[in-house]
Amino acid sequence: MDFHTVRARILDDHARLREGLAAIESLAEQFEKGGADVGNELRDQGIALCELFASHLSFEDAQLTPLLRALPRNGNELAERLVREHREQRELLSFLVGRLGEESRPTSLIARELTGFCEHLRLDMEHEETSVLRR
Repeated sequence: MDFHTVRARILDDHARLREGLAAIESLAEQFEKGGADVGNELRDQGIALCELFASHLSFEDAQLTPLLRALPRNGNELAERLVREHREQRELLSFLVGRLGEESRPTSLIARELTGFCEHLRLDMEHEETSVLRR
């Protein structure tokens, strides 16, 4: 795939991820306002978002990383940074999925953790779009 095709796919993934973020943030807000009945849906949406994000990372590893490495200027540096970021993000995903699967974990903690993850992911996508994908 060429850079423009990969970029378009990544931006499409980002749009779908943002939809998932909005859904989770809405459910977390409902829960915080006393909507205890949304707890299971919040966990399910959290797992779905983690799965979507893991798939997105795999795509970037397979398609974007080699394109970055081929850039004549700063290509290897950009690719290595992406590899490091993805390693850390996978560790975060693993941790979060483990927490989501713990039925005994209070939903209020899950809501806060997911909200924090949403903030992190949104900032990461904005950074990627303004730095790596601007080419």
